[in-house]
Amino acid sequence: MKVIDLHAHVHRDYERKIYLVEEQLEDMEKNKITLRMISALQGKSIHDQNHFILNFFLNNSDYLKKARKYGQITG
Repeated sequence: MKVIDLHAHVHRDYERKIYLVEEQLEDMEKNKITLRMISALQGKSIHDQNHFILNFFLNNSDYLKKARKYGQITG
């Protein structure tokens, strides 16, 4: 069975100025989530939040392939 989570937020460590994406990936593994759509609501600006999400997908080709497979991303 495929489990898809369509709404999750990536937390940010303000002191280290990093997004805690590993929390999301670990939770996905623990709960056997096949695909998760994430957004970043914390950060210095909307531009930085969107830039983080874009770079996450560009740098995680396996995750991007899964998203395309399940029809969440086209192109």
